[in-house]
Amino acid sequence: MSNGLIALTLFLITLVASYAFVAKASPLFEKWGLVDKPGPQRVNPNIVARGLGVAMYLAFLVGIGVSYSLPVVRFPVETERILLMTIGAAIIVAVMLV
Repeated sequence: MSNGLIALTLFLITLVASYAFVAKASPLFEKWGLVDKPGPQRVNPNIVARGLGVAMYLAFLVGIGVSYSLPVVRFPVETERILLMTIGAAIIVAVMLV
């Protein structure tokens, strides 16, 4: 596989995963009452589910997982950097939920 085809494959898989996770999580968050309701100090004109960053993070993890199943050439320290980036993103998602 060429690098361009690998990148396109990863993009499309992550895009589909993101769409699927957000579509499934949005009604769930609305059911749990985790929504941002319109008001005088809000910019959203409609009710918007909060916490959908979790769904985006899961799609990000899917993309990383799929990248390890494809023939991607990696530097020796790249796996360590990806792990640290994943941990950092998990911390951001956790803080966002609080």
